[in-house]
Amino acid sequence: MRIRKSSLLIILVLSFTLISCGKLRNSWTMAGYDGNHFKKIAVLGLSSSLEEQGRFEALSIDLFAENDINAVSGSAFFKAGAGDSAIQKAISNNKLDGILTISMVTLKPGQSLIPEEYNQFSKFHAHRYTEMNITNYLTTKGKHVIEAVFYDLNWNDPEGTDMVWRGEMAVLDPQNQRTKDRFVKRVINELVDSNLVKKSPDYLSSTAGKMY
Repeated sequence: MRIRKSSLLIILVLSFTLISCGKLRNSWTMAGYDGNHFKKIAVLGLSSSLEEQGRFEALSIDLFAENDINAVSGSAFFKAGAGDSAIQKAISNNKLDGILTISMVTLKPGQSLIPEEYNQFSKFHAHRYTEMNITNYLTTKGKHVIEAVFYDLNWNDPEGTDMVWRGEMAVLDPQNQRTKDRFVKRVINELVDSNLVKKSPDYLSSTAGKMY
């Protein structure tokens, strides 16, 4: 009986580990998109809390770096109220080829999914900054939701769409930092393990020989 109990305990621990570190239950990838090599990804945290925004960005950047993927803070590039031309200029001047947004939002009753409002980063940026505490995008049932959206700025979609992946998770306690950190880890794991975000050869060569 002891052996069986021990085996069961191991299975339960492994199962919990897989659930904790595995893929998101609610995620979507653009049909036909098989990933890309990225030289510079901007991570933009969006929340009513500046501290939370910074934590979203810092943790994502560190996790990308562990996989030899170059990522930088997006809050320095993209400001509230910025128009499309200013956004495009920031993307060009900083040589960005990918953007990951992570947002903490509060749902209102009866809100529905309107994906066309988020199929381009410039549209997402405008709507999220003007409606920071609500969303017309998510369908997850729950008061508080954390979402992530990834944009491939080199994705040649006929309709101009650069949103290639999104994921979401309902959050019972928006103050629980461990839950939010776990979400960020799952996001990066899914993007990297699914080969949606691949290492840039240029980044690998530029970091060769450096000590970490």
